[in-house]
Amino acid sequence: MKRIALASCAAWPNLSEDDRLLIPALQQFNVEAVPAIWDGSVEWTQFDLVIVRSCWDYHLRPSKFLGWITKLEKAGVPVQNLPHLIRWNADKRYLRQLRESGASIPHSVWIEDREEVNVHHIMQEQDWIS
Repeated sequence: MKRIALASCAAWPNLSEDDRLLIPALQQFNVEAVPAIWDGSVEWTQFDLVIVRSCWDYHLRPSKFLGWITKLEKAGVPVQNLPHLIRWNADKRYLRQLRESGASIPHSVWIEDREEVNVHHIMQEQDWIS
């Protein structure tokens, strides 16, 4: 039986309601799906695959999250999606690339690394608050 980790965050240790539907669905294909907290003490090499599901706190510690992805990669643990896509997606500037290639994205204000800004002021300028 294949064993896969459905990676989540500490706030959702048993996955979201929708993600829990994967467990019985995959079991029908002789796949054991196990919730696992991405930054918990998990032996990731016990899994045939890690599926990143509800790691909704990754933005609070992006370096640690991306380090975890690299650790999985170095240990030879397959990750869905591919690690280079996860890294690309973690840096939200990819949205700018999509826009420049013709994709429609929500209105955005781009703030450069280490640029000091007043978020309240930006929100007022954009009419996002009154």
